[in-house]
Amino acid sequence: PVEPVPSWSGAVLAFRTAQDEVERLRVERARLASELAAVDSPSAGQRIADLEAAVPRADRKVVAATAAVERAADVTEEAHSATEAAEARHRAATEHVPRARQELAAARADVLAARELAAHHRDYVTALTSRQDAPQTVEPGLRGGLRRLLQSSADRQAAQHRQERTQAEITELLVQHRAALDDSVARVAAAVHAESLAVGRISRSATAAEEAAAGLTAARAHERTARTRQAAADTALRQARQAVDTALGDLRAATTELNRRHNALQWAAAALPSLPLGWQHDDEAVQELGSPWSDEEWSTARSDLFLRALDLHRAFVAGAAQKVRGNLQVLMELMAGTNGPLPDEEVEHAWQTLFLVVPVVSTTFSSVGSMFARLGRESIGWLLVDEAGQATPQAAVGALWRARRAVLVGDPLQLEPVVTMPTALQRRLLRAYGVDERWLPSATSAQAVADRTNRYGTYLPAPDSDDGHVWVGSPLRVHRRCEEPMFTVSNEVAYGGLMVHGTARQAFPDSERDGLLPSRWLNTGDPARPADAPWGVRDRRAFEFVLDLLERNRVGVERIRVIAPFRALVAECKKVCRDRAGWTAELLEERCATVHRAQGKEADVVVLVLGGGRRGAREWAAGSPHLLNVAASRAKRRLYVIGERDLWAPLAHFDVLARELAEFDHVSDRETWPQDGE
Repeated sequence: PVEPVPSWSGAVLAFRTAQDEVERLRVERARLASELAAVDSPSAGQRIADLEAAVPRADRKVVAATAAVERAADVTEEAHSATEAAEARHRAATEHVPRARQELAAARADVLAARELAAHHRDYVTALTSRQDAPQTVEPGLRGGLRRLLQSSADRQAAQHRQERTQAEITELLVQHRAALDDSVARVAAAVHAESLAVGRISRSATAAEEAAAGLTAARAHERTARTRQAAADTALRQARQAVDTALGDLRAATTELNRRHNALQWAAAALPSLPLGWQHDDEAVQELGSPWSDEEWSTARSDLFLRALDLHRAFVAGAAQKVRGNLQVLMELMAGTNGPLPDEEVEHAWQTLFLVVPVVSTTFSSVGSMFARLGRESIGWLLVDEAGQATPQAAVGALWRARRAVLVGDPLQLEPVVTMPTALQRRLLRAYGVDERWLPSATSAQAVADRTNRYGTYLPAPDSDDGHVWVGSPLRVHRRCEEPMFTVSNEVAYGGLMVHGTARQAFPDSERDGLLPSRWLNTGDPARPADAPWGVRDRRAFEFVLDLLERNRVGVERIRVIAPFRALVAECKKVCRDRAGWTAELLEERCATVHRAQGKEADVVVLVLGGGRRGAREWAAGSPHLLNVAASRAKRRLYVIGERDLWAPLAHFDVLARELAEFDHVSDRETWPQDGE
């Protein structure tokens, strides 16, 4: 039953209450996500590992710093000893200088005294020599006095004797003083030599003193350097020990914090089973298949918020029913073309009213231009494009221009857009306007263009591309449509094994007869078939057999889809189905079509009719993985392939189909179908 329309105030209150509850749950989960990121992320474990590794590194630095301190202490001790020795040498050298000066002064005094004595003796020698060489006469006054005094010869002889004694004494004194003079000269020479030696000693003493002073200065400088280095080594040791303490403290703090968060998360996980503990250690498939944070409380709150939002819209529409009705009437008349000219503002209001009542409006790209002709740039909130891989980029431009945000969903590895313009003409236009080859309409799509702008994605193999791969933006890796073997065929042919199988197995054809009618390839090889005939008698018999088998097991037409790569095969299949019960004209047109028309559709059972046909046609179908990917991925439960296996199995991509899909065997499958005859 339809709930009554709430009052405006009641709807607002209920919406805000639901919004607050969602926000509360969001904040709580954001907090847990932050805790989980700190605990379960690789960086958290790496940080603990780094801190654990930092402790022994710091210990090794302490050991090295201790050894450096010991070496520095030894060097300082050696430098101090060298300084003391230099000081002793300096003192000794300094003490020698005054002694040498005293010796020089004494030597110079000796020289002076020796020279004075030599001069004295030289003067005596000179005087005595002069007296010895003087004539033996007496001055007149003396002679006269002598005559008077020495009147007798005895007196004269006595005087002669006295004169002879005087000469002898002079000679003797002269000899003595000459000897003394020679001795004095020798003493002068000895004193001069002693003075020269004293000068040499004082020079050497001064030089030794200077050298000792320089050595002392160098020794003291070396000691200061050694003490500075020792102080630096002591500082480094203290810092290394502090680093050890810091590393241990950081490790204890980080471990304590990590344990606290672990305990908090374990406690939270008890009340929140969707909490993704240990998620990064899970296998990729488990990660992709998981739904973290999607617990019942969160999902219920979001659903309730959505319902309250709808109630809010209902209350608003009910409260402004007349105006809403008027705006919708304007829109209906606008689309019918029965109203007169309207301002763009009224047209926009009319569309906004429709979106208020009906949040999602579905249309095709071909209708966007006419349906939204009066809407301007960014007048639509969200644009959701489905099967964007089948749309040409230019087809989406108008809708994208009118949208503020857009989400394009599609598969670039399925069939490309159908473009009626010949490829040769497309390339001529590209060259004429200088456009890059990647914009070729028949070779690109709106999805491919959107992928180019997406920073998040991956490369998938694409044998038909220039570089052998294609960029896919934000790939949805979990495949939730097909069972095996369709999933493996599609995954290996188109996605390089990147997809994850997320389809839950269901009973087929029903729970009572589960496991019957497995997927098979019905080989219709016929030597009598013409080389270029796509359809033969065995193809028709096999097709009829599959339809009969499905009908006997009560698999209705609404669960079946018949597809083929060529229109000629589709036409033959329609001839067979047209005469069978349940295949109305509408169902026949919708459920029996080419692979291109089947893209975007699905069915429990897909009958893929390949037949035989010309070699060129088969090679075209196998030219890229797209056609087989689309064909195989239309089937949800069963896939039946009808065609000459020997012709198709050697082809690219179809070899995977032949490997994964067992050939129908009359013995093991306990069924038989007539291969010949009408």
